[in-house]
Amino acid sequence: MQIKPVHNKKKLLLLLIPALICSMQVFAQENEDIYSTFSQTDTTYTFYGRFNVIAETSCLMNICFDYEHIKALAIDASSVDLIEEGENLNKIKYTYQKFPFFKNESLWYRTIDSENSRVDFALVSSKNNNAIMPRMTSSSGYYKVTQLNGMLSVEYFQQCSLTKSFLTALYLDFTKKKAIEFLHVFKDYSRKHCNKMD
Repeated sequence: MQIKPVHNKKKLLLLLIPALICSMQVFAQENEDIYSTFSQTDTTYTFYGRFNVIAETSCLMNICFDYEHIKALAIDASSVDLIEEGENLNKIKYTYQKFPFFKNESLWYRTIDSENSRVDFALVSSKNNNAIMPRMTSSSGYYKVTQLNGMLSVEYFQQCSLTKSFLTALYLDFTKKKAIEFLHVFKDYSRKHCNKMD
């Protein structure tokens, strides 16, 4: 008489677990002083990454905002163009060409808050040359630099919503991989340009 409830609970868990995995996947990774999490649904993702470096805050903030540094960090982009620039803002267009049949152009608005050591960015527009590819409908995030035990902690956050297509799941897997790669590139670049020990 007591076996049936246990069996029902196991059956319920077996039904719930795949549903939860399908509705949201969360990935966490931590190595070499780099921490990151990536969560997703079928048409959205959120990425958070963090690393520590010995550097001056002003140098790191410059990397997070200055066009030349942004261009250097976009290693997979076909082109990175400065569209508008002000004292505390800029607009930058990225062009990505993947394979002969896919091209994306996205325009981003960025603002710098030096007092709070933060750079915010938001998607202005995104267009693909091929309708079968998922397209960003909204995206925003920030870079944040804070003091931590004699070092600086650099945070990167982005959230994004996409159109749904049969390729969206593949796109999200690709994006997760590229976000983690970017964090490593970002850390290495920061150490090369800002590390006070070098």
